[in-house]
Amino acid sequence: MSRTAPEIVLQPSDRATLERLARSHNTPQGLANRARIVLAAADGLSNQQIGERLHVSSVTVGKWRASYYHWGISGLRDSKRMGRPSKRDLEIEKKLRLLLRQRPWNGKRRWTVRL
Repeated sequence: MSRTAPEIVLQPSDRATLERLARSHNTPQGLANRARIVLAAADGLSNQQIGERLHVSSVTVGKWRASYYHWGISGLRDSKRMGRPSKRDLEIEKKLRLLLRQRPWNGKRRWTVRL
């Protein structure tokens, strides 16, 4: 028994958002690739065709197609993962974030690792 992939029909606002995510240089590449998967699915391509075009497995395509179908664009984001506890103290991190919102004091335009 074969399973059929859910049909993806995009609203114009969703299509615009997905295209922006797929093109932006600031988008994490995993999210950009998922946006490309959904856009290709909306264009009527099969999971196999999308996988070949984007160099991912058809299983991966099916996973993200179904995730978009059920949860929309928010379904394409990475979920929180368990891992090792942070080594940084929250107070130090808070001070560092506050410092980084200010301009560097030596006349530079950006912060560097050394600063």
